Amino acid sequence: MVIVETKKLTRKFGSSIAVDSLDLNIEAGEAFALLGPNGAGKTTAIKMLTTLLPATSGEALICGFNIRTQPNKVRNVIGYVPQMLSVDGALTGMENLLLFARLYDIPSKECKPRVLDSLAFMGLDDAAKKPVHEYSGGMIRRLEITQSMLHRPPVLFLDEPTVGLDPIACKTVWDHILQLKKEYNTTILMTTHLMDEADHLCNRIAFMSLFFASNAIYPIDIMPVWLKIISHFNPLTYMIDGMRVLMIGTTSGFSLLTDYTVLTIISAALVTMGGYLYKRVII
Repeated sequence: MVIVETKKLTRKFGSSIAVDSLDLNIEAGEAFALLGPNGAGKTTAIKMLTTLLPATSGEALICGFNIRTQPNKVRNVIGYVPQMLSVDGALTGMENLLLFARLYDIPSKECKPRVLDSLAFMGLDDAAKKPVHEYSGGMIRRLEITQSMLHRPPVLFLDEPTVGLDPIACKTVWDHILQLKKEYNTTILMTTHLMDEADHLCNRIAFMSLFFASNAIYPIDIMPVWLKIISHFNPLTYMIDGMRVLMIGTTSGFSLLTDYTVLTIISAALVTMGGYLYKRVII
């Protein structure tokens, strides 16, 4: 079942286009990553899907609720961890969660048990009564994820969840994200710059970039129409598509003859160039 769906979702800031005709379909229980350089529109897309930023055009459905016409219902079914710090450093971990439990309108009798269970689930029960400013970066990130999941939302948005963390802290956060996905069948849409993070956590990925003109990226592409047209004249498109055929047996719609012809031409060109450089530089 598709739980996150966007159709031609677009955001403009004046004459500048931040997100251009974004089309996504994310299944329930799936972890999906948006990758791309700074300025590609990843955070803008997340902010639109979490109703923090209105879309200029297009539409998106989260659990069947429209982000433009049903924002309150969307907020009830999502959790969101932004890039920037979202917990109060002067409060303890438990106090932060109790505050958010009330904001999420969790019944008073359930607040404390829910908070204690969540802290234990994320491995923070020993630090529950410590001020957050004494937490490490990894602990703060786990607390923020805990905070976003208190109301047990079916969809969780993570905007660069391990930014600024060391490898050990990253691994800890990864383990708890996977545990959340397994335990609650949470659908996760995340942004990241880290290929190993996307590979470790996600079922599928998409690239948001105006600089990579290839429509053969597996499994989907979200480029504007004009860039898709350009990609048909990019040899890299056919090279990647042909290599994918050889490795996993799927194509992006090009004929195998076209893929293999381009691959042969590129291979021949590389061999010729290598031979020329060898003669000039080595000999």
